[in-house]
Amino acid sequence: ATYALALKRAVAAPGMVSGTLPARLPGFARLRELLGRLLYDPDRGSGVIPYAIGSLEQGRCPLVAVGATRLHAAELLGKAGAAVDSSGGRPVS
Repeated sequence: ATYALALKRAVAAPGMVSGTLPARLPGFARLRELLGRLLYDPDRGSGVIPYAIGSLEQGRCPLVAVGATRLHAAELLGKAGAAVDSSGGRPVS
């Protein structure tokens, strides 16, 4: 929780939601491929920021989604989960 709050301050995001992406992936390169434009872009000021990516091999990865509002951030987090589920991430049962 402390890391997520530090990220929010660092990117000056008005809306933030954190969560855990349930997916077993071989590494960050695959996650980056699946998330694509959902990843945080400083020019847009919104997107998802994965952290503690070493846990991907165990089937999870914490994310912070930042957006214009908390609802926008929650939508981004949901889209990230859907992108991994529909594009090759193997959800943990």
